Amino acid sequence: MCGISTNYLEYLNLSHNLLTGFEKEPALFQWARIRILDLRSNRLHGSLPLPPSSTFSYLISRNKLVGEVSALLCKLSALETLDLSFNNLSGSLPHCLGNLSYSLSLLDLRRNNFNGSIPSTWRTGCRLRMISIGYNQLQVPRSLAKCSSLELIDFGNNLIIDRYPSWLRNLQDLRILILRSNGFYGVIDKPQAKGFSNLRVIDLSHNSFTGKLSSIHFEIWDAMKVINASQMTYMGDSMEPNERYPAGAYYGRYDYSMILYSKGLELEYAKIPDILTAIDFSYNKFEGEIPDIIGNLQSFICLTFPATF
Repeated sequence: MCGISTNYLEYLNLSHNLLTGFEKEPALFQWARIRILDLRSNRLHGSLPLPPSSTFSYLISRNKLVGEVSALLCKLSALETLDLSFNNLSGSLPHCLGNLSYSLSLLDLRRNNFNGSIPSTWRTGCRLRMISIGYNQLQVPRSLAKCSSLELIDFGNNLIIDRYPSWLRNLQDLRILILRSNGFYGVIDKPQAKGFSNLRVIDLSHNSFTGKLSSIHFEIWDAMKVINASQMTYMGDSMEPNERYPAGAYYGRYDYSMILYSKGLELEYAKIPDILTAIDFSYNKFEGEIPDIIGNLQSFICLTFPATF
């Protein structure tokens, strides 16, 4: 490849092409110092290629990959970003995936056919900041409570039947929470004093939540009370230039993304503006009155409540 020695190539970006595979499948292992491997938006098929152990950003979403994820993926002990979304991968996830607690910060598994449970081996000190598992058949372990730095959680459109995850109330950095279209039920726990103060998007629609909505929930959502459109910024991996991400380098950049619904339309945000705010509590079993304090949430753009209010 352009005469570059296999001992020196560190950043490889082949995203947004029409590539279908590799001439020699083990070829990736020849690049002994690969750090960032970006193969997004191609036509790669077959099983998931395994990058070298030196890789810390592996992006291979929007391809045509099939089959199960090999446990050999867990040998990438420095892995920080893993994006397998929008493929046809299936089966259960390797149990050892949770062993990457101290390195993995971004995990995107959306739009595949995974089943079973997210590995339950997340440890105290977990660095995970984003987890998106929407449109699979996955269950969620309570050990994710150890990932106290989470900023985006998307569990939408799975087969989760459980009470409201009480551990969510301790997440002070959480900005986006999507539990849409599952079998969650029961009363929503009151957040902690500082929990949810940074929340900007919450979608609890199409579940079986019950009870009254306390004004405490809306009082603590401070981020929805502020309008600041002076500069358009986006939620994502806000990396400072360092030895891994040189100044001005695009390689490995990862923007948070999500899907919201409005008036029956699916709205996909490939990048999420910091000014976007949304509340969707539709299709549940909430009762009582809508708290007056909701008028203090000046910046929200989308607000959907169930017709039973």
